[in-house]
Amino acid sequence: MLLHVALALSADPVIHGDTAPAYKILAGTGTAELLLNATNGSPEASLGTLSLADGAEVAPHVHADSVEILYVVEGRAEMVIGGQPWVAEKGDAVRIEKGVEHSARVTGSLRAVQVYVVAGPEQRFTAGERIK
Repeated sequence: MLLHVALALSADPVIHGDTAPAYKILAGTGTAELLLNATNGSPEASLGTLSLADGAEVAPHVHADSVEILYVVEGRAEMVIGGQPWVAEKGDAVRIEKGVEHSARVTGSLRAVQVYVVAGPEQRFTAGERIK
């Protein structure tokens, strides 16, 4: 016997990439695509993608209330996390604890999946020009 359970979902469980907004970031040296976040029913965590050009720089900053997780799909970034230098390359995962200062400089180009737990910091990307 099969038991069917109806789940109470606050939003669509599938977000189609072709409908996700994307923005220019870092003075036009990159783009951020926002797939899941508080604006579409995921306040607990956000999921997006980053595409950054060679030489793109992310200035030192802190996310006071969110852990940041990156998965490098392609490329390389020289990072400083909590005052320590690190290199993240294709296939690497990066975890940045909340409240820890971090920065990055892209060498080559970079494509990454970005997650924030708790959602929120990704909203800064909406200040850029919307391209999709």
